[in-house]
Amino acid sequence: MTRRIFKIHKDYILIVSRSIKQKDQEIIKLFLDNYKTAIPFDILCPVYLDTKGNIFYHGGGFTFNECLPYPEGQGEQLINQYPDPRQVDFSPLWAFIIKKSALKKIGKLTTLEKNIYCHAEICVRALRNNLKIVVHPKIILTYKNAYTAFSDINRWRGLITHSRDIFLIKHKKFLQSHYKLPVVWHSHTGFSGGYCMHSRELVKSLILKKIALYYKFIGGTNDDEPLSEDFAVDDLRNDMGNMSLPQITLSSGLNCFSNSGKYKIGFTTTEVDGIPKNWVNVLNEMDEVWTTSLFSKRGFKKSGVKPPIFNMLEGINPNYFHPDIKPFETSAKNKFLFISNFAWGRRKGVDILFEAFSKEFSEKENVAMLLKVLPSYQGMNIKKAIQDLYHKKGSAPIMIWDAVLPPYLLGGFYTAGNCLVFPTRGEGFGLPPLEALACGVPVIVTGYSAPLEYLMKKGKPLPGVELINYRIEKFDGSDSVYYYGFNWVRPSVTSLRRAMRKIFTNYKKYKEGAMQTSKLIRKNWTWDKCADLVINRLIDIHEKL
Repeated sequence: MTRRIFKIHKDYILIVSRSIKQKDQEIIKLFLDNYKTAIPFDILCPVYLDTKGNIFYHGGGFTFNECLPYPEGQGEQLINQYPDPRQVDFSPLWAFIIKKSALKKIGKLTTLEKNIYCHAEICVRALRNNLKIVVHPKIILTYKNAYTAFSDINRWRGLITHSRDIFLIKHKKFLQSHYKLPVVWHSHTGFSGGYCMHSRELVKSLILKKIALYYKFIGGTNDDEPLSEDFAVDDLRNDMGNMSLPQITLSSGLNCFSNSGKYKIGFTTTEVDGIPKNWVNVLNEMDEVWTTSLFSKRGFKKSGVKPPIFNMLEGINPNYFHPDIKPFETSAKNKFLFISNFAWGRRKGVDILFEAFSKEFSEKENVAMLLKVLPSYQGMNIKKAIQDLYHKKGSAPIMIWDAVLPPYLLGGFYTAGNCLVFPTRGEGFGLPPLEALACGVPVIVTGYSAPLEYLMKKGKPLPGVELINYRIEKFDGSDSVYYYGFNWVRPSVTSLRRAMRKIFTNYKKYKEGAMQTSKLIRKNWTWDKCADLVINRLIDIHEKL
């Protein structure tokens, strides 16, 4: 036999494949200890690890174009991502609990060792019968055959291609029938940087909500762009849609000029109090304009943008940004650690940060600062730029980490620190403070521009938040050609010193406040909520077309 069947409860049975590494009694105990804490389910699946201990499948779904059964989290270290039981469209069935009533609806279980499409077949049968497939993060098993195939690779390819073809004939129409509100997404998803990250996260949330997205790389053909390494996002590159569809261009303002849709939506932002004339000219060619904050919306209107402007916000993924995400290891063991995360540049207030920290904390205090940074433009020499910043002999250490961190580990960077410091001169949204607060980390942020829209309630900072005083000044010619003629601010060194000392001295109070605010952020400021705003606009737009 390739699988064993165990009675778990009068209403449930456990089915286990021999490809699971753990022994039967250990598997049974894991399911028995945890199945009662799951959300309502018809089929309950575990998290599968590969033989190296990394995630192989943390549930998954079916891609929009190819209907490929894809994994979530594949290749990631297990760091307590997806901390709660959740419903999915697909999971391999190497070990699972199933309701007896659900088994009757699904019918005969074909062999589960042949290839992944055998599992996909059963999951689609479940979906057709409105059955709920749930993954439980506390049930963790190892799949012995991860990343292996038949020794005869040609035979394996033939088998899986044949299985895929049969699967698509039977189920593609059903799977694609759930998608609605077709739209072309004209953007970038395969690089680092704010626009790409924004695009990836929002696209993924829209896919999960069954929006029919078609993708066009803004920098050339879809083949020109590196993969995003998210199966569901990269699958969209197989079909660019057509020009009769509404089209969303998410990028910097001038890139919106390439929007070719029947209904044109320009989606961009600004970090200062206005946008240049050539941006205005392009955005005035759009049918409507989307942006990321009320601050940016005011700057657009002030500069002369005429089409309707909608604030679509930004958010966090609470599956990766929460207080229990595993902290990233740093060399600052047992020290109070101030942290920051930014693209190196004057707008982010790096000069203010160095001066304030160096003046306020000495090497005799149990404190350090770690900055996770990336160049803000190609060819920037961060090490050379550091030499021009304020330094004081005998001050507490400042560590610079300019390596690229896999995006899924970013939450662990925040939980490794005690307080995020973000003395920005201006933001179109400003994700790092939101991400840090979602992780239960206190934040110090300039009291200006878009971050105030999520850091304040009834005119007061949220618990765990300290704001830096500032003065408004003209853009000084650094960082960006788009800022000339507009204002940003200069954060106060004295105010920042005072805020850092305040949190350092009263950390317990601020940590408790940040943990309280974390719940609010993870509930109300998510990419899922942003996707709902997009969907509401698409409903209105499709009614017009």
